Amino acid sequence: MIEHMSAEATGKRDPLNFITEQHVKSALRKEKGDEAQLLIWNINNFTEKGDNMATVVTSVVVDYHLGSETHQTSYIIKLNILHHAKAPDTNLTERYPSLNKDWLNCTDKKKERYNEIGDPVEVMIVDHQGSRVASPATDLIHFLYTGLRGDIRRAKLQDFLGVYYNTFSSVVEAGGMAVPFTLSELKQEFRKRMMYGLLFSLLVVPFHLGKGVEVPSAEEIISENAKENLEAWRQNLKQSLHDNPTLNDFFFSTVDDMLEAGVIS
Repeated sequence: MIEHMSAEATGKRDPLNFITEQHVKSALRKEKGDEAQLLIWNINNFTEKGDNMATVVTSVVVDYHLGSETHQTSYIIKLNILHHAKAPDTNLTERYPSLNKDWLNCTDKKKERYNEIGDPVEVMIVDHQGSRVASPATDLIHFLYTGLRGDIRRAKLQDFLGVYYNTFSSVVEAGGMAVPFTLSELKQEFRKRMMYGLLFSLLVVPFHLGKGVEVPSAEEIISENAKENLEAWRQNLKQSLHDNPTLNDFFFSTVDDMLEAGVIS
């Protein structure tokens, strides 16, 4: 008999209710084979308030029967509760043959390959949810304005752009193609796309650096009181600019850069 240890669905939109027994069975079969028999599964939360914004990360502990023995394993789960993803209409391995290797431990986000004695020899991270054809400057800006302090970004910006360009050029040339832009053009493109840095710094950084009591949970964002919850968070954020020096630095250094570049006035 299979025993379901997680909370049952209620009238409240609990993100954990998106996890079903069928999901657990599917993951177990992929990892352990068709002979594995699910016995008990239990959601085990390990994050704290404020850790989960657009997605919820949790884990499932699974007891299962295989052969004549009972075993236990666990899975990390990432739930995107703000929208439902649609599976691609075509097989991605047909378009991207590099995905069609003899991968083991294949998940939606990661593929691993091992040699004959079980040592890991290759790992591929696969995450298509934000992929698109766009300017390379947007990737650079996203990284530099959501992952670095303002003093480091300003002091080393030209070095970062130069290292990126040299690496990009070496990869393109190794593939037998001409580099499609110069370093000077990359710098111009970076400056042209800086508004992207302003928007993502304001949207992303507060959630990364805010304390748990400052950041609304995913449940609060989609609840019936979402408007009130977000307004309360806005007021908390204003206060945290005084109380959180790191957040203060990110915010005001970004604004200073945008003023200097003429993005805002």
